[in-house]
Amino acid sequence: MKYRLEDKPEPKAFVLFGLQWVSVILPSLVILSALTSKLTSEDSGIQMAYLCKVFVLTGAGLIAQILWGHRLPVLIGPATVLLIGIVSSSGASQEAVYTSIVLGGALLVLLSYLKLFDRVQKLFTRRVIVVILLLVSFTIMPLVVSLSLGSDGRPFGNFLYTLSLCAAIVVLNQILRGIWRSGAVLIAFIGGSLIYPLFFGGQAANEAGEGAFDLSVLMNHLFITPEFDFSVFLAFLFCFMALLVNEAGSIRSVGTLIDAPDLEHRTRRGVRMTGFFNMLAGVSGVIGAVDYSFSPGVIASSRCASRYPLILTGALLMVCPFVPGVIGWLTAIPSAVMGAVLLYVMSSQVSAGLQMLFKGETQLSFNDGLVIGLPLMLAVLIAFAPESFSESIPSLIRPIVGNGFVMGCLAVIALEHLLPRGD
Repeated sequence: MKYRLEDKPEPKAFVLFGLQWVSVILPSLVILSALTSKLTSEDSGIQMAYLCKVFVLTGAGLIAQILWGHRLPVLIGPATVLLIGIVSSSGASQEAVYTSIVLGGALLVLLSYLKLFDRVQKLFTRRVIVVILLLVSFTIMPLVVSLSLGSDGRPFGNFLYTLSLCAAIVVLNQILRGIWRSGAVLIAFIGGSLIYPLFFGGQAANEAGEGAFDLSVLMNHLFITPEFDFSVFLAFLFCFMALLVNEAGSIRSVGTLIDAPDLEHRTRRGVRMTGFFNMLAGVSGVIGAVDYSFSPGVIASSRCASRYPLILTGALLMVCPFVPGVIGWLTAIPSAVMGAVLLYVMSSQVSAGLQMLFKGETQLSFNDGLVIGLPLMLAVLIAFAPESFSESIPSLIRPIVGNGFVMGCLAVIALEHLLPRGD
């Protein structure tokens, strides 16, 4: 690593790394927040206000985690598992849904103070963490496929563009030196967005300027009116169980990768902060956040484990909705560009996971391979299953059984602690 956890990069590198983290988080942040806003309301003004609140809370949560939470270079963003909960509770009122998110966040805060949390942390051995790293890369592939093929009727052209841009990132990572090498993803992200219209036509991202929102709409939809629905809360209880697995796995995977000290207390503080910001998200009527597990891929590709550039990332996320046209620009970024960035970052994450595996294991037995392979295959099976499979799952357990990442995590934890070691 060029920069360790507590290193403070020089100003130029600080800005470059901060912008690179922004480019990595944008695909998931824009896609998930935009999708959830459409589920909340068909009114474009309310949707823009929703996006604004998600951006501000994500930025504030990121800064809080870096300064007072786990203090690790880990991105946060809208939790997919909570999106599943929102979709599965489509028949309930919005107030009941977001009240359940408030209560789920409060349970995370409470759990972080209990001794029971120590037992949860012991579940995450090195092999479990390695599998979690790999699970993220495998289970996010349906999204990468969707982004890479696009929705404009030119799937093969979009695929070639995604592949070419991803290859360009690899080449840039090899030929650039110094801090510019660490900015390969950011350079490709900006350049790819500007070049795409030259080949495929349409509006360039830098020409999109219709993203300003009405501040009065935001102020009128700032908070929700609490409403408790036990069935909705029960569904979200399972969602938050899955979110806890995701959160603890993300923190421990990054902490193990960069050899961060005092990982137990970092995990406890991180879960506490995530719970607190989920409470704020619920009160504000937006989807809650979780630490993202693909952060190790960014660290491995940029060779920067410093936590400080993410403070700039959080500040930029908080400010950008208030700059006229920024939201419009973000939503105009070609999906093929987002797909290329995610493809490269996920490949880096696989590399980081394999490095961690071979660093900690001198020889792998058949059972060792099974502990790693079976959860991955199970996760892929669920991730690529048709939509009819998800719809056939009872709504109460859909957030768990219908989520390949969560099922993979549960499978590797069970196999790791129940399957005998050795051949």
